[in-house]
Amino acid sequence: MLVDNQTLPQIGKAPYLAGWSLVMTYDSEGNSTGLVARHSTKVTVPISVSFSVDFEVSAVNSKMIRTDNTPPTGEFSSIETRSHTESFKAKASIGVPFDFDNSVQVSGLLTGGSKVTPKTEGAGIDKITTFVYSNTATKLDKAIGVSPFEDLIEGSISIASGVIVDMDVFNADL
Repeated sequence: MLVDNQTLPQIGKAPYLAGWSLVMTYDSEGNSTGLVARHSTKVTVPISVSFSVDFEVSAVNSKMIRTDNTPPTGEFSSIETRSHTESFKAKASIGVPFDFDNSVQVSGLLTGGSKVTPKTEGAGIDKITTFVYSNTATKLDKAIGVSPFEDLIEGSISIASGVIVDMDVFNADL
């Protein structure tokens, strides 16, 4: 639909879909700053999509495990492992551009989540552990809506799990 209404340029072979990804961008505090379509050729196009969540049920799993090791010889050592995951189910709606003047609003069941993964760099007293937040795979399932031409639209929208990208590299060719 985005290629047909010329929001995205025709790159490659028809139907011109290969190589495109929709990418959410966030600032350093984790606030969403927008959505872009990014092609493997590094062509980037801003996309205007409205998204709303009506009701959410979530589950949180968070734990810390500390293992102390006191060998008969040598020094005391301690290993700390932390994990945190969240999952959710929600009724949600998304508005996707249809043509220059219209958008398609579909509603369905949104499922997904997020995780926090520890990342350790260095060793000894220079060892630093930071925690990386990323989204897990998300899906708007049983989506249904009506196009501006009164056509019934149904299906699902799948979103791959989040990937942390260095924005200086990502925007280098813009």
